Amino acid sequence: SPPIPPPEPAEQEGDATVLSEMQAVYDKIRDQDYFGILGVEQGAPLTQIKKSYFQMAKKYHPDHYSNYENAEINELANMIFSMASRAFSEIGNEEGRKRHLDSLQSPTKDEDFEAGAQNLVNAEIQFQKGEMFLKEKKLDEAIEAFEWSRRLNPDEPEYQMQLGWALYKKYSSVPAGEKKVNQAVHLIERSVKDNPKLDRGFYYLGVINKLRGNEAEAEQNFQRSVDLNPQALDAQRELRVFQMRKEKTTEKKKKPFGRFFKR
Repeated sequence: SPPIPPPEPAEQEGDATVLSEMQAVYDKIRDQDYFGILGVEQGAPLTQIKKSYFQMAKKYHPDHYSNYENAEINELANMIFSMASRAFSEIGNEEGRKRHLDSLQSPTKDEDFEAGAQNLVNAEIQFQKGEMFLKEKKLDEAIEAFEWSRRLNPDEPEYQMQLGWALYKKYSSVPAGEKKVNQAVHLIERSVKDNPKLDRGFYYLGVINKLRGNEAEAEQNFQRSVDLNPQALDAQRELRVFQMRKEKTTEKKKKPFGRFFKR
């Protein structure tokens, strides 16, 4: 999707009013096809699709609602924004637009396609909820949301990666959590195997290997993460720590020789 301009500051309305409006929007689009989600007629041209998407993305960007006390408002904004982004990713190009339009006009495929498309949209919504819960350290809620996203779209490696990480965060400090931890690591390893471009997956494996004392593997994981995404700041920090350790070790090895030759 094209970059979204930051939302313009707006006068804050009451939580109850905004919540009611957001719920109405979500209820209206939740069962729509991709054209309906973006509020355009079926078969609308790309220019209209793009215009409508930018209007929705700007209006319902989650950052626009971050100051409201009611968490449900931000959650609804996340879901509406995710649905709009998903719809645009599918019909925001001529090939996808035609494919979706053909499927809607095909009676034999219509039901199956709509069910599949709705599953993908709902999976992304659950994934966004899981991300939000994970940031808030609500691990049980995050695990439940990621499990739902994986059930709805089992072919998406990123969903199983985040489920694995949430499971690891919850059970790595639990004495009887070894089985769950092994499951978590397996999910993350499988995710990067299915999609070798998941830089976060390699970062997670780096953290896990570091905690397990597998420092060589950990360094390789962090390096892979940075190679895939030069903006991966967490992985960069970990690599700097490894580099500083190496420099200190080299310095210690040099010191005895320096004292031996000192006059």
